[in-house]
Amino acid sequence: MFHSENLYDVNERIEYILSNSYGLTPKNMYLNSLINSGLILKIKSSAVRNQIESVNLLVSGDYLQSNEVIENNIKDWFIKYSKKEESLNNDLIFNKYKDFELYQFLTLRRRNEVYKLSGVNRNFKFLEEIINEIKSNGLF
Repeated sequence: MFHSENLYDVNERIEYILSNSYGLTPKNMYLNSLINSGLILKIKSSAVRNQIESVNLLVSGDYLQSNEVIENNIKDWFIKYSKKEESLNNDLIFNKYKDFELYQFLTLRRRNEVYKLSGVNRNFKFLEEIINEIKSNGLF
């Protein structure tokens, strides 16, 4: 099975299925070129200019990235118990050793994903407002 057909892992290993939290990887070339070229300074409305800069911070920052600490905690949990069991069968490890610690990691991961989705929803509304203002007042 190819990676493109499987979102989690080529081998469908449970530690990756449980730990990975795929962040959005936006294509922000337009925003970068607008800012780096200085064209953003030619935008008439300072409010729109500030909003566009906010969008650039949003898409280039860590806001929409996965939570690496939790991801590493989950993988470390599997490593710890695979050493104890002396086995690389992580399905066995999961079924035999799942505990409150893993439950906490998975709960934190789920909570972060929910927060991430609610943030994306708010940002869509923010982007719609920017687009509507640009449509009605123009950009330059």
